[in-house]
This record gives sequence, C-alpha cells and structure tokens, in this order.
Amino acid sequence: MIDSSDLVPLVSSLVSLPIAQQAVFLHCLRHRPSPVYYSGDTRRIAVCLRMHVRTVQRALQTIKEDPVLSKAVFPIRRTAE
Repeated sequence: MIDSSDLVPLVSSLVSLPIAQQAVFLHCLRHRPSPVYYSGDTRRIAVCLRMHVRTVQRALQTIKEDPVLSKAVFPIRRTAE
C-alpha cells in the first residue's frame, strides 16, 4: 500500500510517463489493481482504453519496474499465516 511519504515520488513518476502509460496506470489504479500481465486483463484494459494490447503490456512492464508506481498497481498480497 502507498503511504503519504510516497505521494510526491508517485506524482513525479506518473508525470514522467508518456500519456498512454499514464492512462494505463490510472485505469489499473481505479479498476483493476494487480493486473496479470499475460492474461485477459491486458486485453480488457486495451479495449477499455482503445489501445493496442502490446501498448498496454509495455505500459504494465514500465509500471512494474518503477518501485513507487508498482506499489500502487501491483500491491503485495499478504497471505494468511
């Protein structure tokens, strides 16, 4: 999860992304946290945003590589112990 100390780095990372990647990030943040890269998730995101699937896949890869953005879209799932 993101805390308040991540807000400025999150916004900074977000504005450094190209517009298409920003759209994918915001879509995932709102509709589909933790999308699965090789699944129907990328196709659904592409259809919703009217983008090519490859564009969405590249955006998800970029988001996953950024430590702050990935925290928002790909939260670590805690397992019951």
